[in-house]
Amino acid sequence: MDLVGQRILVRLLPSGIRALKGLVPAKGAFQTLALSSDALGVWVLVPAGPQATASQSLGGAPVMLIKWEYLAAIAFDYSPEPYAAKAKIGFSS
Repeated sequence: MDLVGQRILVRLLPSGIRALKGLVPAKGAFQTLALSSDALGVWVLVPAGPQATASQSLGGAPVMLIKWEYLAAIAFDYSPEPYAAKAKIGFSS
């Protein structure tokens, strides 16, 4: 599944909340943008909050890695690609 470029809703496990304390909301659920994903986890924009800096408002938001083991769930809107019609094969009259 390709998460790159998707706005995602992240829900962290308690271990993820502890590991990312100060970077994510205390409740462990937040929306962000997925920038990349690999075997370690998903790279996302650090969610803006009260600790947001001037550089974040100018588009220089920092990124962070959320390890797969810290995730309880990720939700996002999914739109499958349209079905591609195949050329008919066989005899024609």
